[in-house]
Amino acid sequence: MKPHYLLSSAVTFALFATTVSAADWPCYLGPNRDLTSTAREVGAAMEAQSPDAVLTLDPDIAMAALKEVTSRGAMLATFDLSPEVLDAVSAGKVAFAVDQQPYLQGYLPVSFLELAVRNRNEVGAGTLVATGPSLVTKENAAAIAALSEQGTR
Repeated sequence: MKPHYLLSSAVTFALFATTVSAADWPCYLGPNRDLTSTAREVGAAMEAQSPDAVLTLDPDIAMAALKEVTSRGAMLATFDLSPEVLDAVSAGKVAFAVDQQPYLQGYLPVSFLELAVRNRNEVGAGTLVATGPSLVTKENAAAIAALSEQGTR
């Protein structure tokens, strides 16, 4: 990297860092970092739009939205897992969760690289090697929860 790019980056960072505080950054957890504002916003949206189902993109948001969504008779689903989401899926409170299987997303590339170096293997032959998604439902949530506790799901 050329020195003038480093200097330019350092000056930009210094100017930016002095004018922005952590409080200025939006946070999905809300201003108090407790998800209460998220739950209120979901409740207001539910009242205004009356959807039949809600799909959240985060397990924390799903758990914050659970009461608001289910109290209005709508179905809730989410991306990604947490112990609370797995419990809610097992109990039938959350219809399903999309498990993107991050363990595989990290493990497989390292394994593929090792095989390429050691064996000259070309896994996938230049195509997509899918690590999921895997749907977690009431029927398989207990088994997935047991694997999650082991750190592999």
